[in-house]
Amino acid sequence: MDIFDHIKFARWLTNLLDSKWHIGPIAVGLDPFFDLIPGAQILPTGLSLYLIWIAHKLHIPKVTIVVMVFRIFFDFVLSSIPWLGFFVDMLYRSNRKNIEVIEMFINPKE
Repeated sequence: MDIFDHIKFARWLTNLLDSKWHIGPIAVGLDPFFDLIPGAQILPTGLSLYLIWIAHKLHIPKVTIVVMVFRIFFDFVLSSIPWLGFFVDMLYRSNRKNIEVIEMFINPKE
């Protein structure tokens, strides 16, 4: 698998975790539902780290990767709070923000 196959899979994964379905005007993925099961938020957090690996392989600047890691950490900490984490995950979408950073580096605007 080359890096672009990984990016394609990461887009699919991001959509699944952050915005696969719509509840009214809000796009919802699987990520918030993991927060309803104690300890289960570690799974989407681990999957989010896949985006960090892709960013590293693309030689994205370290300062940008640090920002991406902070987003994941922030999401993880808030997700650990019962019920609040569910609503934060529905609105914050750290994976969506991080995949947009990766796409910005592979498709820079002229």
